[in-house]
Amino acid sequence: MAIHVRLTLLFTALAIGLFLFLGWAVDAAATTIDVDDKLHGETVTTLGIVSVQVTNQGGGPDRALAFDTTLAGTADPDLEDPWTTGNLIGSVLGRSIIIAENEIDAQPDGLVDSPDDEAGGGILSLVFSVPVVAFGLDLLDIDLGERTGTLSFWQGGSQVASFSFNDLMARDGSVVFGNDSANHILPFVAGQEINAASFDRVDVAFRNSGAIDNLFFEVPEPESAALFAVAVLALATRRRARR
Repeated sequence: MAIHVRLTLLFTALAIGLFLFLGWAVDAAATTIDVDDKLHGETVTTLGIVSVQVTNQGGGPDRALAFDTTLAGTADPDLEDPWTTGNLIGSVLGRSIIIAENEIDAQPDGLVDSPDDEAGGGILSLVFSVPVVAFGLDLLDIDLGERTGTLSFWQGGSQVASFSFNDLMARDGSVVFGNDSANHILPFVAGQEINAASFDRVDVAFRNSGAIDNLFFEVPEPESAALFAVAVLALATRRRARR
């Protein structure tokens, strides 16, 4: 095969790979993760490709816990269903993720005896091991006075977007915060409301108490990533052929 034909084929592969790479946000795999396999009071650190990191701002431990919202008589009745406010009224959500107010384990059995969400607030950082192109979640028990909390998106250590909980209500009229509230937050998409091609971390900052559940996200399809790698290899081969 003539050298110019090989170069044309390689350049075509590169163009196709780049096109698919730039189209990741459309051709993406969607996943929803919950913590229903965790026990009430169990520490939450890793959920598939997501690691959960905590910054406690109320004096408690930097620790995330699973909280069973179907229980009664817990340390936080506001996180017990039924939900009376929000777009998830009537939903049975099971276990959610909270910032621990304490880590007392008198048994000891590895479970916090009386899980309670941190009244002083804090940040749940959801760190992804791969690029993410869309993200949504459920927010629980965000009272009216706690709407200055934020949902922020990061890429490579730089913040690329931030939205207050007030913004979430303005964005979607079905979102209503208040005591005993549960709301599904529609996904934010990279390249649309988020001015970046992807992101690798989402911070949920609570001004006081609250919980999250049902983390929805989309990652690029492996096929697109593989084609992009082939395209890069093609470009490198083309450069060697020129030399």
